[in-house]
Amino acid sequence: MGLKCAGNRPHLQSMKAWLFSDSEAVDQLRQRITSTERFRPHLREDEPDWNVEVEKLGLPERTQAQLITELKVLWILPIADVPAVREPLLFKYLELPRLEKRLRAEKNRHGVRLCALFRLFTGMGLQGSSLFQQNPAYLAKRVQFILTTTFSEAAHP
Repeated sequence: MGLKCAGNRPHLQSMKAWLFSDSEAVDQLRQRITSTERFRPHLREDEPDWNVEVEKLGLPERTQAQLITELKVLWILPIADVPAVREPLLFKYLELPRLEKRLRAEKNRHGVRLCALFRLFTGMGLQGSSLFQQNPAYLAKRVQFILTTTFSEAAHP
């Protein structure tokens, strides 16, 4: 997928979609950041081996690749709260798909909208910024709490 450009600059929306869908692009970006002297003071040390960590979860290969890419993006964001965003990302890939599928089958519009809102907040967490006063990871966790307590199978046996 190519980038749409305005002059020499890629459109931000196209760049985000491209970056999150291309693990090689993320690795290239990480290489550029780590090789640039002025970024080095802002880099985190001791990055986990995301491949090993995600492989333990037993996700399908394509889903594993998506999660690994998002975790790598999260790691290079200088102001991101990695532990706070990591938890909602895991929920997004481990539990949300099954929950959202059930809510769609039940035609539960409110539950489906909350799933979309959760995805929005996790995406904002990966941008390292928010339009809201609260941290997007906190907002994602609040929506996750509502989804798991109100719409989970345990809440509705």
